[in-house]
Amino acid sequence: ILEENEICNIIDIGTGSGSILISLIHLIKDITPYSFTGTDISKKALDVAKKNEESILKSKIVNWVQCNLIKGIPNIKSNTLLIANLPYIPTFMYMNLDRSVREYEPEIALNGGTDGLKYYRELFTQIQEMSIYTKYIYLETEESIFENTKSLIMEFFPKANIKGIKDCFQKDRFLLVSFP
Repeated sequence: ILEENEICNIIDIGTGSGSILISLIHLIKDITPYSFTGTDISKKALDVAKKNEESILKSKIVNWVQCNLIKGIPNIKSNTLLIANLPYIPTFMYMNLDRSVREYEPEIALNGGTDGLKYYRELFTQIQEMSIYTKYIYLETEESIFENTKSLIMEFFPKANIKGIKDCFQKDRFLLVSFP
């Protein structure tokens, strides 16, 4: 995805511990052309992300922002890559998760509402309201709602190109959305 001059702003939405963004930064050879932002509604999660950044990257590169999805991020530049691993488990599935999962992860990190798409719907609305020029959106979803997630993307962004990507178990779990 990261071709020269194509992306300048990378935002990890709902970053949690920051592991996705920190891993990406670790893989990029030259980080100078990029601006990195991690957002989360939880201050506690952002505190963990900051500690992880310091211990893994040994520097402060990421602008950590406590906000609801992207609302509250100042100066979002053009050519943005949005990474989103938002809560996507439908409530009925969440209620039936193994107790060990429900006790290990906070509900706010897993439960995506009735259809699992509550937060993606909210994110896409914010993108439109803020008129962000998004070049790519890379997101994770639940296999059972994969097609519904694609339909939601098409509803909000009818001109977008959508590519499904399988996880390591060959399940449909990731979507790469690119904009002309």
